[in-house]
Amino acid sequence: MKKRLQYVLFSSACAIAMTSSISYAAESQTSSEKSGASTESILLEPVVVTGTRRYNRTVTQSVTPIDVFTSQDLLRQGSSDTNSLFQNVIPSFSVPQAAISTGSSFIRPPNLRGLPPDQTLVLINSKRRHRSALVNVDVSALSLLSQAVDLSQIPAIAIDRVEVLRDGASAQYGSDAIAGVINIALKKANSGFSGQARYGQFYEGDGRDYQVALNNGFALGDNGFLNVSAEYAENGATSRGTQRPGALQLSQQRPALNIPDPVQKWGKTAMEAKRLFANGEIDLDGSTLYFFGNYGRSDGEQNFNYRQPFDTTNFARTALFGVTYYLDQLPNGNRNAAGATFDFTKMFPAGFTPIFSGKIEDLSETVGYRGTAGELTYDVSASYGQNQLQYYLDNTVNPSYGPQSPTSFYLGKLRQSEVTLNADASYPVEVGFASPLNIALGAEYRRDTYEVGLGDRASWNAGPFVRQVVQRPDSSTFTVISSVGSNGSVGFGPDNAGSSSRRSYAGYVDLETDVTDTLTIGAAARYEDFNTFGSTANVKGSARYEVSPDVAIRGAASTGFHAPTPGQTNVNNVLLSFIAGSTTPVQTGTFAVNHPAAVYFGAVPVKPEKSVNLTGGVVVTPGGGFNLTMDYYNIVIRDRLGLSQAFVVTDRDRAALTALGVSNAFELNRLQYLTNAFKTRTQGIDAVLTHSFHTDNAGTFNSSLSVNYNKTDVLKRNPAIISNDRVANLEKTLPRTRVNFTETWENGPLSVLARVNYYDKFTVTSSNNAAQTFGSEVIVDVEATYDVTEQFSLSLGVQNLFDNYPDKDLRSIDRFTGLPGNGNQYIDASPFGYNGGFWYVRAGWSF
Repeated sequence: MKKRLQYVLFSSACAIAMTSSISYAAESQTSSEKSGASTESILLEPVVVTGTRRYNRTVTQSVTPIDVFTSQDLLRQGSSDTNSLFQNVIPSFSVPQAAISTGSSFIRPPNLRGLPPDQTLVLINSKRRHRSALVNVDVSALSLLSQAVDLSQIPAIAIDRVEVLRDGASAQYGSDAIAGVINIALKKANSGFSGQARYGQFYEGDGRDYQVALNNGFALGDNGFLNVSAEYAENGATSRGTQRPGALQLSQQRPALNIPDPVQKWGKTAMEAKRLFANGEIDLDGSTLYFFGNYGRSDGEQNFNYRQPFDTTNFARTALFGVTYYLDQLPNGNRNAAGATFDFTKMFPAGFTPIFSGKIEDLSETVGYRGTAGELTYDVSASYGQNQLQYYLDNTVNPSYGPQSPTSFYLGKLRQSEVTLNADASYPVEVGFASPLNIALGAEYRRDTYEVGLGDRASWNAGPFVRQVVQRPDSSTFTVISSVGSNGSVGFGPDNAGSSSRRSYAGYVDLETDVTDTLTIGAAARYEDFNTFGSTANVKGSARYEVSPDVAIRGAASTGFHAPTPGQTNVNNVLLSFIAGSTTPVQTGTFAVNHPAAVYFGAVPVKPEKSVNLTGGVVVTPGGGFNLTMDYYNIVIRDRLGLSQAFVVTDRDRAALTALGVSNAFELNRLQYLTNAFKTRTQGIDAVLTHSFHTDNAGTFNSSLSVNYNKTDVLKRNPAIISNDRVANLEKTLPRTRVNFTETWENGPLSVLARVNYYDKFTVTSSNNAAQTFGSEVIVDVEATYDVTEQFSLSLGVQNLFDNYPDKDLRSIDRFTGLPGNGNQYIDASPFGYNGGFWYVRAGWSF
């Protein structure tokens, strides 16, 4: 009943708001005509620089679909995470919230049009942004083994606008631009001081959120500027799970242990972040020296799964608590079965929950010089970017060290660094058309380096109790084997540590012209050569035709590619986790394709993904402040990268892997690796209707209705490598339909924003092929702002006003307690999270 009411409210709100503004516009126009006043749209259409190398194109004039969002679209929200800000305004953009993961809890992987995060190119001021150090190994099927940009390092207060190109653009920008391009333009103000301070929390009383963001502009010479932005954000953890069934029984049967309730949290990860961005230009007699860069530090913390110390009626203890350590050693080196002993219940009598934390350091710098020589424009630049992720694990042990084990470990670090050199030029040539033919040429050099740093020796080393030969009083012996490495996530050892790099050289040509006043055409070609994968050539053609002054049609066809990164091809990770339907943890290894263990299970060298993109649409600008765009897209990707199925490792396999020199092969339960083993088609429709209207007495109305329909089909796969659940999740994990309606009203010092998001149903399939469909939801956000003075404002807002949650996950309900098998009630794949309603207050200032 609640959902039905919200659907009615959603559809009614959209219809009423749009029709009300239409009717009010008509009434106001009549009134204005009588009074001699004029009624006009209040928003000038922005000029865009993404997807074109001409400098006079607007959104509706673009030959390919582009959305533009202003800083106010981002700042008028209740989050400091740029991923979440984008998700609220871009219908085809989604980002999951991983409750118990490794690095993916700290660097969230976003998806555009249901494609992997690293198939969306991210630019800052039209320059390529460096990737994060994280290769995702334990997230949803859409993002597995992807390596993408960490958008959360970019504070919203530093952003002037965001341009989202919804089309393939590899022929223009190079690798990764398959799903589209996100270009973030930084603020350029040369004066003024502005900022905001915000506090919020969830209806449940947790997840307290603090943010302070500042921006200041400085003049550099007569026409230059330096614009500096800083942000501090602290986001508290949430808990939306129940008690684990085993822990519940343990607390009932051994109350003296004082088992915490819950023993582990399922919810939002606690994060603290400090971010700094700078953007500047210096005028040099008609040419410009420009520079921008950032530095950021983030710290996150979450728990892993609970380790149960004792058996209960229905639930077995965690295996490491079943190991006995024999402390006395006989002269022959064997352990004395009759001597002193130890087990981990002496160290952790109530069991333990490992605490996993990550420290992220991100920095970048771009310096460039642009100018003109006659009608020639040129731009040369150099960029360096680096992202580092360090892992720590506390409140756990290395079982092979027995009583000598530390309980805190440094697991090592990941570092991604990139160097990019660009030279671009454009020149208009008169060819007898309605406008000159704009010829753009450019060259690019890139070097990517991926490094893995050693963890503490105890985090990966086999300790003195790894293999105990225990001698009984009768001289007979038995052997006790203990697992190696910090329990929960093994540190990076000598087999993992090292550095790998890749170089590439590229050249492109990009042409665009207005053949007539109603026909615009464009073409681009790019050649790129990698020292690791060889060369690739990509092309693009586009056109826009004005059927009438109010109606235009447009379309594009292009090829694209994504080259596997050094991080993707060299990932080696061993993680202890729980699989669906089981309370017993398993050791899963994710290995590089050239690792002996991966080769043993069929891994072969990977190659670049290649795509064919087709788009076609219509643009309608009937006047009266209305704009409508509708675009169809079809993206076929062959040799698509993804994670293989998790192969079960048998005793026979372990023996073979040991013979191949694989360290600690006897511990592996499952194994997986990067592969090109499938082909997909993603197709859909984007529709955007906007209306902007100003009245003399009733204020200003801005309405936006965006709809995205997206469907992915796996066309071809190798069933021996890509499992059925991988296919099901690629096709069904994301909602097929997403609708976003936003209405803002401003009148004098008061402004009100209402945002309604509709998420279609989606289906998630476990590795044991247990599937559940989760119902559609409507999420409503509202915010009111009052300008106390011209310089100071106060805002009150609510996200998820009606406190909606996704359906509960029923796939692993324990039959003895009726609780989720691991305590997790909700699914990580929920497109709007699972934390419920959130309220916030914000103070803003501008001088």
